[in-house]
Amino acid sequence: MKHFIFDMGGVLKKVIDNEQIENYDIGLDKNLPEGEEFVFKLETKLMLGNITLEEFVLAARKYFNKKDITVEEYTETYYRIGKEVNIMFPHVLDYLKQLKAEGHKVYLLSNLIEISFIELKTYFDVSVFDKAFLSYEMHMIKPNDDIYQAVIKEIGDDPSNMIFFDDNPKNVEAAIRNGMHSYVTDGARLIDFINQAKEDNNIK
Repeated sequence: MKHFIFDMGGVLKKVIDNEQIENYDIGLDKNLPEGEEFVFKLETKLMLGNITLEEFVLAARKYFNKKDITVEEYTETYYRIGKEVNIMFPHVLDYLKQLKAEGHKVYLLSNLIEISFIELKTYFDVSVFDKAFLSYEMHMIKPNDDIYQAVIKEIGDDPSNMIFFDDNPKNVEAAIRNGMHSYVTDGARLIDFINQAKEDNNIK
């Protein structure tokens, strides 16, 4: 048995880019060049579960075009954007179910904020994962070593039996550093990377 571990954005699901959301009210004010970095730091705290969504919105809203945005308006817009542009890569669920049918375990390891996971559950069957390792619940974030060590401890097997797929080279390097097999993955060709991992690890 092997443990197949997947990132979400860029691996199982297409990533929303700035061009896709620039027409929404929640876009960053381009007249505030420091705004993007400021919000990125806040989003990192949100991914770590160190601040609440309300604290994030109240701190960051002056950097939104709609500077008086409420938490409810932010959430509504967030879900509306997700519904319109969030797209899973084709056949992802089939790939994961096939791995489980072959006797392997399947996991999610992702830097996510809570409302992203809530949204994900509205259009994807997350029960396919034997466990979801989520940064906001663990108060850890990739590519820091502590999150990989926590995953290894929770799974309870040698990391050499774990195969991790991520679209970020830094996250893959960290996984390898912690003893996992890992692949920089293009989600559009996920099945190719899964098959390559099977071949590399002599998995039938």
